[in-house]
Amino acid sequence: MSEEKFSLSNLKTRAHIVYICYLVGLIFWIPLLVGIILAYLSRDKAREIGDPLLEDNFTWQINSFWGYLAFIGLPLLMGLMGLLSFDFAFLAFFASLGVIIGLIGLIWFIYRIIKGWLALSEGKALYIQDQTV
Repeated sequence: MSEEKFSLSNLKTRAHIVYICYLVGLIFWIPLLVGIILAYLSRDKAREIGDPLLEDNFTWQINSFWGYLAFIGLPLLMGLMGLLSFDFAFLAFFASLGVIIGLIGLIWFIYRIIKGWLALSEGKALYIQDQTV
């Protein structure tokens, strides 16, 4: 088996592992961090090999992580603002708004995992418009 063929297969397996880490990361945070590190390292390897489809998929995974982190970070910040206000009405408003934004972020992240994993399985790009690559 040639080294390039092995590397492409290995990278595709890594992409699947990142999606698994992301799913498990919805419950435990450590696999989420492992997934983002693996995605960054694998994207660089995909660039070295010259596989735009895998590079595209790893970019999708990285952007999904940072978007999810923003969706989770905003409600935490809003909750902190509510706590620091020492006003129950203000706290209740920001806490409920934070929960709504957090749920929207969770749904968005799950959607991105499903869409990305399906594209990976079908060998399709997510950002690249020309599918003949």
